Amino acid sequence: MGGFKNGTLVAKNADYTQSDGPNAASSENNGLITNGQLWIGSTALNAGGTHINVGNITSTTLTVGYSSPNITIETTGGAQPIEQITVDNSTAPGTNPVLPTVGGNITITGGQVVNASLANVIQTHSVAANSFAIQIQRSDSSAAADTTKNGVSHFNSSQFSVASTGFVSITSGGFTWVDATGATQALLAQTGYVTDRGGGVTYTLPASGTLGDIIKIVGKLGIAVITPNANQQILIGSVSGTVGVAGTATANNVGDCIELVCITAGAASVWRADSVIGTWTLA
Repeated sequence: MGGFKNGTLVAKNADYTQSDGPNAASSENNGLITNGQLWIGSTALNAGGTHINVGNITSTTLTVGYSSPNITIETTGGAQPIEQITVDNSTAPGTNPVLPTVGGNITITGGQVVNASLANVIQTHSVAANSFAIQIQRSDSSAAADTTKNGVSHFNSSQFSVASTGFVSITSGGFTWVDATGATQALLAQTGYVTDRGGGVTYTLPASGTLGDIIKIVGKLGIAVITPNANQQILIGSVSGTVGVAGTATANNVGDCIELVCITAGAASVWRADSVIGTWTLA
């Protein structure tokens, strides 16, 4: 039964005690005398003969404080919980920063995007609430070194080999060879062609050339004819072919061979033979 003992209000499971004054001799084994203290129940009797002990929450990262009329719990160093994640970019309904769901979850995914769509080669991008992606851009070609063009890429298996370590090597000396057995054949740079049709093969230059591009044609069967596109031209030694589709270069014999190098880039490209076997006639 609750009541008073030596001026102290007592109950079966509680003891309100002051630390000094006329009742200083009273038992203070479970008195609340310091800010942030809590009563902690115990099935066993304490030294004061009650079932109530006085203690604090013990933690290396939490502090219990008191500011009338509230008890406060504050973090005091150590590892802090993540409440949000800031990303490089966001597109609605994505957010920046990215916030967790009510369950405390943030979804992280990975992906690739087209070149030049990122501010950096790799970026974090939120496109949906409570989630973001780690994106890497695809590689792109460039006339000079440009780190903004870096990214993921894959290679033509007929021209390159890629080891399990990711090391890339050029195959066939960097040249791809085509057995030309059709009546017509479109030409590609850094490619060799074997004329292999009794009725001959008519080749067409690439729509656009890059300075230094090389094309080789080797005779096996039939006669090879090389046709420029509009505004393009073929040169052999000091002889210049007609500009445009009429300016063909024609082999005279089955075994004639030629190597062409692009000396003027662009759609109006100019190709000069730097190696000739046999006789070729320019129109």
